[in-house]
Amino acid sequence: MRQYTSKSILFMTAIALSACSHLPQTTSQGATVVSVQTVTQALGVDLASLEQKATALKPFEYIHNQDHYIAYLSTQPELIKVQKNGQLAKFFYQAGKVSFVQDKTGVYQFNQSGDVIAAIDANGKKQHANPADSKALWHKASQLQKLFGYNKADASAGRVKTGSDAKVNYLCIAKIQQVAQTNRVFRSPENAVVTENQIKATVRLNGNQYYNMDCQLSGDKVSKLSLMKK
Repeated sequence: MRQYTSKSILFMTAIALSACSHLPQTTSQGATVVSVQTVTQALGVDLASLEQKATALKPFEYIHNQDHYIAYLSTQPELIKVQKNGQLAKFFYQAGKVSFVQDKTGVYQFNQSGDVIAAIDANGKKQHANPADSKALWHKASQLQKLFGYNKADASAGRVKTGSDAKVNYLCIAKIQQVAQTNRVFRSPENAVVTENQIKATVRLNGNQYYNMDCQLSGDKVSKLSLMKK
């Protein structure tokens, strides 16, 4: 069955996912460099506590080929972890704003205007962040927040009254449109496995990109989406 929508979806740069208990084990390259104690002493914030609090929230995991993402959401993302090529990045949000970013180069603290107000390098030493680089990092964090936040389908899934298969299809197609930056999604009915809470099928994006899709629901939300190129 063809599933198309006309709504445009936010752009997403392919960044990579962080390690966590829900994701594949990372390599030693994936470990964050700066210790928790160093961050607390230098910036006066306990990122470990923020992470522990965030990871108790509902997760959404997205796997795109070798790139992995996991977002922890209340009404919006509180923490997004990204891993690519064994490299980790963690994006923290408070009250809907980017607050901290931790990656292989260090830790950066942002104010509500998107400016870096404090930073330490990978060795735990305070550093002056380059304005252009810090602004690019803030934009990346903001893109991720929009990409992995709840969409209109998440909010309206409870009103789908045409059966469980229709609901899982509706939510999964909408989530693909959101994370894959396309409004052209075709799900092939051939060899598709559809249950109340999961779809495994071949999908075609933008007319010529074929993926094996595995989409899983938890309640009325997509909890995991995997797109592996064929």
